[in-house]
Amino acid sequence: MSTQRNELINTYRQKIKSANKELAKKEIFKDLLNRLYSGEKEIENIIDKITGGAEKTILNIPRKDKMHKGSADTLYNKIIIEFENDLKITGKHAKEQLAGYFLGQFNSGEGYNFTLIASDFITWKVYAPDVSQLDKLESLTEDKLILNEIKTASFTLSENNSEDFYFWLDRFLFKEEKQKATLKRIEEAFGYQSNVFIESFREMTSHFNR
Repeated sequence: MSTQRNELINTYRQKIKSANKELAKKEIFKDLLNRLYSGEKEIENIIDKITGGAEKTILNIPRKDKMHKGSADTLYNKIIIEFENDLKITGKHAKEQLAGYFLGQFNSGEGYNFTLIASDFITWKVYAPDVSQLDKLESLTEDKLILNEIKTASFTLSENNSEDFYFWLDRFLFKEEKQKATLKRIEEAFGYQSNVFIESFREMTSHFNR
């Protein structure tokens, strides 16, 4: 099974590198997910959300002057993904978009337990709000929100790590496979850039400020 899986992912990587449009790359990615998780109904439902969630409207994105509406390329469950054709060229834009979408969700009462990902389908960068701003998210505009990359969680697909990519996808998008507890994963799950820390920090700050 792992050999077939690796072949699918290697074929996917080659197709992505040959494609030059974001929409074409997105279709290649969806096709990979359908092939990897064929027959798994619950995951197929998530894939449908990814497919159907493109350009979903998000209200209350705070900008410099007024509130706007925006659209995230993919928004489902507690994950926001901003897809770009090439992060080397438009990575800054993707990061700014994620900041706006995150604040839009937060200000709409959706909380702050989000996984924020920018991707060009080869490189996948995971971001979290800067810890120094966690107690003032309500007052920030997207140009002021600092998002820090969680480098230990980010991933770049190569010809030598297709198996790792499968487990990365599963971990961040589907969370189906049990993962071995390593120091790196514990830090990502509970460290200062984790959703657990962010939620706990904000609750404690709110309590002591009463």
